[in-house]
Amino acid sequence: MEKRIIVTGATDGIGLAVVKGFLKEGCRVIGIARNPAKAEKIVADLKNDRLSFQFGDLSSVRSVHDLGLALNRLYGKEGIDALVHVAGAVGTHRETTADDYERTFAINHLAVHQLTDLCLPLLKRRPGSRVLVVSSRAHKVGIVHFHDVNLKHGYWLLTAYAQSKLMNVLYVRDMARRIDPRMVSFYAIDPGLVDTGIVTKTTPGLERWIWSWRRKAGEPALVPAGHMVRIALDPVFAGVSGRYWKNGETIHPAMLSGRVKTMNRLHALCDDMIAKALSRPVLPKSPDPALPDHR
Repeated sequence: MEKRIIVTGATDGIGLAVVKGFLKEGCRVIGIARNPAKAEKIVADLKNDRLSFQFGDLSSVRSVHDLGLALNRLYGKEGIDALVHVAGAVGTHRETTADDYERTFAINHLAVHQLTDLCLPLLKRRPGSRVLVVSSRAHKVGIVHFHDVNLKHGYWLLTAYAQSKLMNVLYVRDMARRIDPRMVSFYAIDPGLVDTGIVTKTTPGLERWIWSWRRKAGEPALVPAGHMVRIALDPVFAGVSGRYWKNGETIHPAMLSGRVKTMNRLHALCDDMIAKALSRPVLPKSPDPALPDHR
């Protein structure tokens, strides 16, 4: 059976490299994007009829909900083989989403939690399916600020980013406990230092300059993308759920990421925040100002 893969952040950086890697392996790829024009250009450039796109704003709980429903309508009968979360965001200044949630948290983690939950029926249709979540070494300095998860007090770029990436690892390890790995396996991926524009697209000033300088030492996006494609497809990785991976090998994540109490608390928090956002009345749409794309 042809492999069917969903990839978020599919129009740039690691996400686009992952898309190309799966296409090279003969998979059917559904990219998740926010910018239709960018997606159309990629489709035109790649000229591959196994690539298609679905659209949604990963910073919006309602948009992720609608995206999940659309994916279930399209692929509910046949299912999917992998869901690969690459989309990410980081910014110098604190920004909030339409749901009044801190933007880095909303895109980097809450959307991962919500979209995975919505796609679980699709994944379970193909036992042995896999969920990959791009985390970062930064998770090792992260703390989950349960009393101020939206960082209304003391926001800093690294504080927000590290918190979201620790959440990613906690989530992967949590889901490995909750879901039979013969049905769905979960993998946290550390891509290492990669030459991408995740910081420079949304960050002015000193942080932008530092990243522009550091990224020159980073590997091309195709390197971590190759490891991710292999982990998603190779039988050798089947059922190896809840591990943290770098360069195609398992390494030890932060000790904080193994606390079951924290996993349960985070899971409940995200469920509650999603439910609250979905319970709010849907307001009439207004013109959407141009915002930076997700990676």
